[in-house]
Amino acid sequence: MARIKELRNKRQENRLWITEKYFSHFIDISLGLSFELETQLIIVFKRNYIKKEQLTKIQEKIVEFQKMTMGFQNKL
Repeated sequence: MARIKELRNKRQENRLWITEKYFSHFIDISLGLSFELETQLIIVFKRNYIKKEQLTKIQEKIVEFQKMTMGFQNKL
């Protein structure tokens, strides 16, 4: 009976690890997309679709998101 309980606990731990692994991967993807967004934003600015002030304002928000996301990921 104790062996069955031990196996159940191990299975639950493995599920938790897999879930955390996939969540961390999802966060990595989110960060990568935010860097891509920043690159696209620079292209939009260089093609004169937005003004410097708009670029700066949006970039600040992207950088803030990146910092918060990296901080969160480091605490996982």
